Amino acid sequence: MKLTTYIDQLHAFSHSPKMAEAKQEIIRRGLQLIAGEFGTETDPYGRGWKTTKQKNRILWKTGALANSFSGFATTNGVTFRSSSDYAIYQQGKRAMLPKSSRGLGRQWTEMVQGVLRQKMREALLP
Repeated sequence: MKLTTYIDQLHAFSHSPKMAEAKQEIIRRGLQLIAGEFGTETDPYGRGWKTTKQKNRILWKTGALANSFSGFATTNGVTFRSSSDYAIYQQGKRAMLPKSSRGLGRQWTEMVQGVLRQKMREALLP
């Protein structure tokens, strides 16, 4: 098969229902990763969150912050956000989402690559 054929297939995949499925799966798994970070009190890069003066779990006074995250598909990918203004403040101290300046981190990268590989196989090798 010619390289141009692969390129054409990849272009078709990027506009296919399988790409839409991939985005939804990345959102689902991304929200699971965020929930896991609250459970382990670690950032997307595996580092522990800075401790607080509170005796309860870090960032878990009511659970509202942990439950404030959502994701949505865009033309160019997927975006995660929090409906809590407090998340913006905490993201600077205790990262809950990957930072664009640092990349995705190992877990997020493996998750995104795994989903894309699976959906590409399904689309290109029926």
